Amino acid sequence: MFIVMGVTFAIYVCFSTMTSFLAEPTVTTLDPQVKAIWDVPFPSIAVCSKNKLSRRAMKEYSENITTVPRLTSDISLVKIYYDTPYGTKYQKNVLYNWFQILSNIGGVIGISMGCSLISGFEIIYFGIVRLVENYLKFRALRR
Repeated sequence: MFIVMGVTFAIYVCFSTMTSFLAEPTVTTLDPQVKAIWDVPFPSIAVCSKNKLSRRAMKEYSENITTVPRLTSDISLVKIYYDTPYGTKYQKNVLYNWFQILSNIGGVIGISMGCSLISGFEIIYFGIVRLVENYLKFRALRR
């Protein structure tokens, strides 16, 4: 009973987390107030791996950003220069493979129940071993 509840809870947590992450994208905007996504005054930048950015369009936007009247009073321009042209790329993939979902479910089950998939296999294995031992003892007694 506890195993079924734990597996159900793990599946619910994994899928609800994935659904909420996909439903609520991270948006970076120049407006200092927190708002719902449909109230965000664009231009803004949606942080998503599917965005296609034009280098020319970004350069034009950054050069003409000071022409927007409401932004000129409270905007700063920060130029960052790196000592090397190489850097570390960090990437978060939203799409999961079947083994990633299985490992996440196993992790949640392990946290919530204090056991793992290997523990389940151990229970099955030792149950089978016990049945075989009892069968061999029963057969030896019948002789």
